[in-house]
Amino acid sequence: MTDQEKENLTINVRNEEIEEFIDTYLKENTPQHLNQLVVKLRTSRILVPASLNEEKKPVPCLLPGPENTFYFPLYTSKEHIPAKPRSELVLNLPFLAANHMVEQHIDQIDGIAINPFTQNLVFKRALIEQIAETNQETNRNMTDGMQHTVVCNCCGQPIPVYPSPEAAECMEVTKKWGYFSGKDGETHRFHICESCYDAWIATFAIAPEVTEDTELV
Repeated sequence: MTDQEKENLTINVRNEEIEEFIDTYLKENTPQHLNQLVVKLRTSRILVPASLNEEKKPVPCLLPGPENTFYFPLYTSKEHIPAKPRSELVLNLPFLAANHMVEQHIDQIDGIAINPFTQNLVFKRALIEQIAETNQETNRNMTDGMQHTVVCNCCGQPIPVYPSPEAAECMEVTKKWGYFSGKDGETHRFHICESCYDAWIATFAIAPEVTEDTELV
C-alpha cells in the first residue's frame, strides 16, 4: 500500500455527528446523552497515533496524566490530532477494537481520552469495561440467533457469511505453529472483516501482493 493510500485511510475518517454528540454531552452531562454517544461510537472508526517498537509493530501512544496516570488517546478525525509531536503512524481502527485494547490492559491504562487537545472527553475504567461487556453480550446473542455468522476478531462485530442473504466477505486465517516457533503444537484461527483488513494492511511496511482473477464463475 502506498503512502498516499495510507494517508487516504486517515483522511477518510470523519465523525461529525460524534463530535456534535460529544459537545452536547459536555454541556449537558446526562445518561441519555452519554448512551447516545456510546451507541454511535460502537459502529464508528477512529484514529489512534502510534509508534513502532523494535519489532516494527505499531504500539499506540499513551498520554500522561496527573499523579502518574496514563490515558489512551483517540481522535474522531485528523483535524483533532496535534501537528506536534508528530507520530510515526496513525492507526485507523474500529472504536470497539480500541476499547478492547484498553480493556485488556486496564491495570496499566486509566482511561480513554477522546480528542484530548480539543474536546477532551474522558472515559474512565468502569465505562470501558461496561462497553466491552455489552459488546460481548451482543455478539453472543447475535451469534446464537444466526447460524451463518462469524465474528471479526479485530472489531468484535458479527459478519454474516454465505448462505446468509446478507453475506459479506471476510478473511479467515488458520496457522498451525511448528517446532521452530514459541507456539509449537498450537493452532491459531481468526476472522477479520474487510474494513479491519484494510486498516491492518495500512500498517504493513510492505503491501500484500495482489493479483486479479481473470476468470469469474
